[in-house]
Amino acid sequence: TRIRGALAARGDAEAARQLSADASKSGCDSEDVQVKSEALSALAQADPAAAMPMLKRVLDRRDPCLLELRRRSLSILLRRGDTAATSAAISVARASDEAISLRTDAVAFLAKLPGDNAISTLEELLRTSTEREVQRAAIRSLANTENPRARQTLRTLIERQDVSEQLRVEAIN
Repeated sequence: TRIRGALAARGDAEAARQLSADASKSGCDSEDVQVKSEALSALAQADPAAAMPMLKRVLDRRDPCLLELRRRSLSILLRRGDTAATSAAISVARASDEAISLRTDAVAFLAKLPGDNAISTLEELLRTSTEREVQRAAIRSLANTENPRARQTLRTLIERQDVSEQLRVEAIN
């Protein structure tokens, strides 16, 4: 897979096709998932435009067997740091049927992404999510950014009396 990735990066169309085929295979074997992950990563480096739809398809699959592959796909997308990455992170963060660990990973990255849309999503998750882990991840994400709006959101959260004391303490720390 690594060799094919290097060849694809140098313009080898057959190597890129094989990487796409490897990334598209189905299965639950951990070794198979690792191969898919490496294939997606190599394809994303060699041809980001071709990798984008594949990464989104992987993220759309809710198979618990593919959780690590989906986490890797999210990570690859987030490295782009563009609006597509922001949209993908927002989609995963908002999906209540999503694995909680993947949601909290997406939430953690949101404040690092460009645009106010990410901050708005974090504010929304603080207000509407009933999952403590997601709320805590949103607080940590807001606290780890220099965005003035994020700082104001945390100040407002700390002052609110209708929010649990535990979350307010988390926002202070």
